Amino acid sequence: ANNPYFAVMRYNTNFKPVLHSQTDADYLVKLTSRNIYVDMSYLLLTIDKKTYQVKKAIANMIDDSTQIIELSNYKVDEKLDPKVFVFDKEMVPQGTQVIDLR
Repeated sequence: ANNPYFAVMRYNTNFKPVLHSQTDADYLVKLTSRNIYVDMSYLLLTIDKKTYQVKKAIANMIDDSTQIIELSNYKVDEKLDPKVFVFDKEMVPQGTQVIDLR
């Protein structure tokens, strides 16, 4: 549950979104956990006003630790060779749950 991507994808059920602040270029959105069983107390997202792309995610965990992810050099609609994304089932430890998000 400490994966910021998980929080963003499930924000509507697990988190309460609030516009925390804004600058001329960005929105700062705070997602506060609604679930006491989640390891993350809140997530701050810096979102570009023009593109709506997330530029930064700051996850504040319930143990007061912080995880920061900065995103840059977005490339949209890139044509990538499918061979770049190869999932090797042999590399997954036995007993691991694999979730296919395709």
